[in-house]
Amino acid sequence: MRIYLSGPITGHRSARRDFASVERRLRWAGEQDIVNPEAVLRSLRMDHNEYMHVCKALLEVSDVALLLPGWRRSTGACMEVGFALSKQMKIFELDADFSGVHELKF
Repeated sequence: MRIYLSGPITGHRSARRDFASVERRLRWAGEQDIVNPEAVLRSLRMDHNEYMHVCKALLEVSDVALLLPGWRRSTGACMEVGFALSKQMKIFELDADFSGVHELKF
């Protein structure tokens, strides 16, 4: 199962730490196939539309989306949720304090 991490990145100073922390926790729990777009695309100089084009492709080849806290305030993450819904993917959300996870039902 490939897990795509989604959440606020642009303008969020804690994005790198938050995405890396969630990825580490998932790997510790035995998950191996994790798509962390913050880490994958960090060094590339792209505008938001280019970034979202690549993220959509990464999401396309994933099985589930895992939403980090604050995703509702992120235009990109909301776009990713819409795309995941169109693919009928399972979507999970981390609690605000990163302590638990639950499936989102729309």
